[in-house]
This record gives sequence, C-alpha cells and structure tokens, in this order.
Amino acid sequence: MSIRRMFNNAVSIVFTFIKFSVMKLFLGSGFHFKPICRFSPNVVTEFEHGSHVSIGNRTRIHSGCKLKVRKGATLNLADDVVFTYNCMINCRDSVTIGEGTSMGPNACIYDHDHDFRAGLDELRFKTAPVVIGKNCWIAAGTVILMGTTIGDNCMIGAGARMIRVLHMIASLDVGGSQTMMMNIYRNIDREKIQFDFVIDRPEETYFADEIKALGGRVYTMTPFHGTNAGEIKRDWNNFFYTHPEYRILHSHVRSYASLYLPVAREHGIKTIIHSHSTSTGGGVKGAVKTVMQLPLRHQADVLMACSLDAGEWLFGKRACQSERFVLLPNGIDVRRFAVSPETRIQYRRELGLEGKYVIGNVGRFYDVKNHTFLLDVFQKVYERDKSAVLLLVGVGPLQQEMAQKAVRLGVADQVIMTGNRDDVPQLLGAMDVFAFPSLWEGLGIAVVEAQAAGLPCVISDTITKEVGLSDLVRYLPLGDAEAWADALLERRAREDVTDAIVKAGYDIRVTAQRLTALYTRLDREAQG
Repeated sequence: MSIRRMFNNAVSIVFTFIKFSVMKLFLGSGFHFKPICRFSPNVVTEFEHGSHVSIGNRTRIHSGCKLKVRKGATLNLADDVVFTYNCMINCRDSVTIGEGTSMGPNACIYDHDHDFRAGLDELRFKTAPVVIGKNCWIAAGTVILMGTTIGDNCMIGAGARMIRVLHMIASLDVGGSQTMMMNIYRNIDREKIQFDFVIDRPEETYFADEIKALGGRVYTMTPFHGTNAGEIKRDWNNFFYTHPEYRILHSHVRSYASLYLPVAREHGIKTIIHSHSTSTGGGVKGAVKTVMQLPLRHQADVLMACSLDAGEWLFGKRACQSERFVLLPNGIDVRRFAVSPETRIQYRRELGLEGKYVIGNVGRFYDVKNHTFLLDVFQKVYERDKSAVLLLVGVGPLQQEMAQKAVRLGVADQVIMTGNRDDVPQLLGAMDVFAFPSLWEGLGIAVVEAQAAGLPCVISDTITKEVGLSDLVRYLPLGDAEAWADALLERRAREDVTDAIVKAGYDIRVTAQRLTALYTRLDREAQG
C-alpha cells in the first residue's frame, strides 16, 4: 500500500471518528460505533433520534452511499462490513449485516414496502426484518426486500433476487411429505431458492431447528376446526398483506386448502397444490374433506403429485393429462443409503441385534400405517423363528397402544420402538427385511429408501405399483397374517439397486433441479 493511500485511510478514520462522536452527542444511547471505521465524506447518514444504530470495527462505506434509519428502527453492521459505491439502506424495522459481508455498487436494502390498503393518499408501510449472514457477497445492483434472510457464506449474483417459497405443510414432525421436502431443501440451491413453512400444529416441530439453520422461517397459523372458515381466510389475507415477499405458495395440505388458495391468488401469488396421498380416510370427517378438496383442481396454478395414483385420486384423470399437472417423484439422496458392512455390524451390536433376524418398518404410528396388522404378522413370525425381532422407527399417537398390544401378544421383548431418528439409513442397514402394510399411501417414500438400502420389501397391494422400482419389492394383499409371515421369512438376499432408483427419477438432486426450474418460472409469471 502506498504512503499516500495509507495517509488518506488514516485521515478517513479520523474524520469518521469525529463525525460519529458528534452524532453520538445528538443520538445518545441509541448510537454505538467502534473507533476504526472509514466512511467517505459524501456518505449520507440519516439516523433519526430514537433509532438504534451499531457500527462495527473496520466498517468501510464508500462514496455515494446512503444510510437511512427511521425512529424506532435498528441497523446493525458487524465488523469488516464493506459497502462499495452508491449502495443504500432504507430501514424502518431492522437490518442486520454479519461480519465480513460486502455489497457491490448500487446494491439496495429495504425492510419495508408501501401498504396500499391505506389508500394512495395515506403514507403507511408494512415492515419485516432483513438479516444477512457472515462473509456474504451481495453483487452489484442487487435489491434485497423486506423479510429476506440470507445465511452465512452466500453469494448473491448481480441483479439477483432470492425466491422465497412458502410451504403450507401443517406439521414439521417426521412424515412422508415432511421428509421429502426436507430432502429437497437440503439439496436445492439456497442462494437462489429459500423455503419458509406454515404449520398449524405448533407442537409438532421436529424439523424446525434445522429449517432455521438453513435460513428458513416457520410461521404458525390457526388450524381449521370445521366452523372457522372466515377466520382462516382473514388470517391468510392478513399474512399475505404483511409478507409481500412471497410470490409462490406450495401447499401440501389438501383438506382445507380450498379456503386459502383463492386468498393467495387475490394477492397475485402463484399456487401449487401437492397430493401426497390416495385417501382422506373414512367416516364423516373423510367425507367432509373429500367435498372441500373438489375445488382444488380448479383453484391452483399447478397440480402436483408424488405418484400418478395420488394425482388421479385428488385431481381426476382429465386434470392429470393437462399441462398444469406435474408428477414429482419423492426423491431421496441415494448416496446416504449405501451403508457399509462395518456400519451394519456396529448398529446391530448397539441395538442388541447380533444373531437376530430383523424385520423393520419406518412410519408414524397412525391408523394408515397399519401397525396393528404388522404386530399380528410378527407374532406368527416369532412362533416359527425365535431369532426374529421387530424394529419400528417413528412416533405417533398410537405408539402406546401398539406397545400394549405387543404385551398382549407375548412379543413385547422382541419389539424395539426407536422413536424419531435422524439415522434412518443406518437403521435400514441393520435390518434384514422391510415390512410395509399401509392401508394406503400417496407413494410410500419409506419403500424407496428401503430399496436404496438394498432391503427385500414386503408391502401391501394397496400401495401404488410406481414404488416397485426393483425386484426387491413384493406386493401382498392385507388380511392374511400367515401369508405375510411366509413372505417375511423367505430370507431373501440384499441387492444393490441404486442404478434402478436413479434411472426411475428418484434421485433428490434431479428432483431439486426440477423444482428450481418450476419455481423460477412461476416467480417470473407472478412478476408479470
């Protein structure tokens, strides 16, 4: 560095220190700064009295930049933040920028937008915080809008705008649709696409911490009780008014989506309805759901399904032949399921399964998963093979009832219930055969995962044939426990069918690429 440049930098640091010291006298406790900062003399700083501003060490703001912080708003710049020429921050709520982050020329940040509900004559704003992580590069011309969160170590391309997709998924517990969306979320390019989630079961939040760590948000909405349709519509209407950053709503909930999809469309939001099942269940509740789901095929911009059976069940055959229909297989990361022999031995030892014949199942304890029949089958298996063990992975409201049934059947000591686990590939590696007697499934992603682990599978013939990606899968009708016991005791060999799974389109990387293309198109259409 030349002597002249060093001198200019020193002068700039002294000038900034004097300027900030004077500002401190007027702004008081709301203004904090570190001593080594460099602000160009022509940087505009409009920090209103009552605002809260914190500026870290070695912050450099170049000429032409403008920082506006309104009364009651907060601006936090960590150490080593750099703004190049003509950048702007206009803050009415909160803007936080992490250590080592740089902004290219003409980049802008707004944490607010006009609230047009107030009319054109009244100046009113909607606000939401902007958070940018550490060591990010925000390239020239980027505009960051209210409600944006950018994780650490991200690079946002010139002129770029991150697409935030809102997923209505009801619960964040471990289930088929949740597992599939988290697989996609982990593998999608989160510098381009971010996921946020709406749930109506705040007690079911298994994935919530991971979502937040990946840069996503979780919102809680009022659940539908059957008589509060007006409240649902008002809540969603208010949500979209206060969150204009969303242009895409991807709903995995079917039962009452017909109430909020029209609200989303009124706000110019593109909508996706995603079918993950082939039944609403029985009784009055199931009948009401069926009626409420009828409008969905006409309301949504995109009709999506995990299998053709699931699509035709919810949308009808004609709709599934239209351009609006998208078949999106439940992709998995096939590489995670290639468990080594050493890991298999380790897990069997840790679970006390050495020398045992392990029948496994992965699924929540709900009626649809048919654990009660599986226990009947296992009793028959154990009568014929005393080395048999039943390994059940998952949680749910029927878990205690199933544990009590195992006691009544005399097999409680041979049934292991692991609860929710994040090491499912390794648990599958410890099994010898996979049993899946569900009453119905949209697809049955657990069966795809079991095949990826090389496990022979015995599954109910109520499940779509689309999930039979290899010769490892054998279909049986429900009801005959002896026939299921026979099939499970065949002791078929494991087999590597990874290539067949990838060829069939179940590689999560392909799924993520297809969704990225779809979201990008819908976002472009929403902008007009």
